[in-house]
Amino acid sequence: MEHDSPVVDGNNDRVKRLRVDEESGSSSAVTSPASEVTSASEISKSVVDENAFLTEKDVGIEAYIHPETPAIDGIIKARFTDFSVFEIAPDGTVIHLTDMAPCDPAVEEDKKSSVPTTKTQETHSESSQTEKNANVKDTVQDVPLSAFPGVVLAILGEEPTVTFLKQLKSLSTGETKDAVVLPVPEGKALDKEQRTLIHQFIRQHFGTLESTVDKEGVFRVKPVFRKRNSRQNRDPRMSWKALGGEYCHFHLYKENRDTMDCLGRIARLLKIPTRQLLIAGTKDRRGITCQRVAIRRIRSTRLVQLNQGAIANPTYGFRLGNFSYKQRGLALGDLQGNEFHLILRNVQTPEDQINESLTKVKADGFINYFGLQRFGTSSVGTHEVGIELLRSNWKAAIELILSQRPEHSGSAKEAMEIWHSKHDPAAALAKLPRRFVAESSILETFSREGNTTNYLGAFQRIPRHLRSIYAHAYQSYVWNRVVSWRIQQYGLQVREGDLVLVSQSEVGSSSKLVDPEAKDLVEDVIVSDKPVAKIVTKEDLEKYTIYDVVLPLPGRSVIYPKNETFDTYKRIMAEHELDPENMARKDRELSLPGDYRRLVVKANKLEWSILKYDDAEQQLLPTDRDILEGNTIPDSKTKTLTALALNFQLPSSSYATMVLREATKMATSSGDQRQKMNNSTQK
Repeated sequence: MEHDSPVVDGNNDRVKRLRVDEESGSSSAVTSPASEVTSASEISKSVVDENAFLTEKDVGIEAYIHPETPAIDGIIKARFTDFSVFEIAPDGTVIHLTDMAPCDPAVEEDKKSSVPTTKTQETHSESSQTEKNANVKDTVQDVPLSAFPGVVLAILGEEPTVTFLKQLKSLSTGETKDAVVLPVPEGKALDKEQRTLIHQFIRQHFGTLESTVDKEGVFRVKPVFRKRNSRQNRDPRMSWKALGGEYCHFHLYKENRDTMDCLGRIARLLKIPTRQLLIAGTKDRRGITCQRVAIRRIRSTRLVQLNQGAIANPTYGFRLGNFSYKQRGLALGDLQGNEFHLILRNVQTPEDQINESLTKVKADGFINYFGLQRFGTSSVGTHEVGIELLRSNWKAAIELILSQRPEHSGSAKEAMEIWHSKHDPAAALAKLPRRFVAESSILETFSREGNTTNYLGAFQRIPRHLRSIYAHAYQSYVWNRVVSWRIQQYGLQVREGDLVLVSQSEVGSSSKLVDPEAKDLVEDVIVSDKPVAKIVTKEDLEKYTIYDVVLPLPGRSVIYPKNETFDTYKRIMAEHELDPENMARKDRELSLPGDYRRLVVKANKLEWSILKYDDAEQQLLPTDRDILEGNTIPDSKTKTLTALALNFQLPSSSYATMVLREATKMATSSGDQRQKMNNSTQK
């Protein structure tokens, strides 16, 4: 389908904005073409409207498949419960939280068996320890006063020592559980040799107790619960092989929390590195999401205990459940896609127009843009830092990351003011919140080295997964702009010279494969070493549709279309003094291999319905947690407001907001939606 829309030039009429991705600590600035680039230091000092935010046009999102269809007027993500995302496993299973019980087998109590009666088989229970203590042969009468070290007896006195021995007896038999303190008279103290004599005395006569001395010199005695190390006493049903494998898989349900934030908290509670928690892909922060996580050699019974903390502390924002044991963990990309349950509130569009618009989306799909999430949540897109990095302009990249931004507030704003006014990295770092990871890494490096000009060294101190975001965001930016031009010029036509992915046998082994190194992408991009990019010939035009056509993300291991589309790549990248045919870099992290991405995608199982409600704050969809806890959504009384509910599935790395954009014909940025919500509230 041909469209007469103007050719896209993403750099025309663009406003300079400043912002940072507070989740990742990354940042960028939007500038004019390379010949007119304003220095990063000048940008960081500019005064920006407090309402500035990154827009879709800033990242190349401009075209529609059907610009002529009716727009749907509504508000996206008015409440976080309006946006639910459920991972789809490779076998097609949609991931929900349906069970929070551990999956370890229960062990029947058998007094004749040597098998322990606890589930975890890791430690004695308090009750079993008490039972053991009750059978202790040593009593206070069995330990004569004469057995007590005489040198210590002389210091304590006879009566306090007898009382101390009685307390040890009660403690050893379980009659009391409170620690016993050695009654050293005030003004006196035991030396190291004397304390050693008491330690030896307790070990010899009270084997179930242990003695310690704290920093203040207080001598305490308490029961000891020793781990059961004997392998022959372990239940054979609890071996990793018997359970099904060394990896415990579970479903992570979270509410209005970032995936990495939740994983970080879980790791801290388990006292393990975050990298040991394996996922197939990250999920949106603002919303309700459920996804799979795998962890090696951690029991489900231990993970279940984290739910108690999550219930007691709402800031956790997660629940764990649906536990199982498997032989393998998870890797990025180990998913079929995601299922979305969405709500648009305060819908003003007539139902017949809603049906017309969504029917078109269901039939023809949507442009598979990288959504705004790919570029951070601020007015400084991560792709702008990527531009400077790919140009080896380390100073400009660091200055962009450390730029002052209008959304900074509180201690973050104060920290950046200190940096720009005093250039004191230590003072700025002391004020900067921990969530600003990239900024903190840079300032810490400057402070430790006493050198605020080692820009490359400072950048390399940023965690690797954050460093990779910037250059990959630039690839996404170029891809968005090229696809906007391609759709506006040629619509849904397949053109000679386009690219499609086919099996190797169709083109021969000499063709370039989709580079497996593209798995370094932060998002869960579909990557495989099997498909091959093939150039469409005139004879092929009837064989393929627009849903087969792909565009490359710029890189050293991809091929480009052999038509006007390649000229668009060169024109766009030339604006930043970059060349699509020269993407190799000495720094491996910046030597991007590239990847291929479909231009147009269809939403699978797209369904919609109209809901009526009467309270702007009313929850309209039950969550997995609501269902588990038996909570119900109250019915609306007056039903004066209208909402649109949508359900659909998307392949991995496709954005639900782009489906909504095609249907609603409105901007999906958080800033635009906030403004729309504010306008609606004021009416």
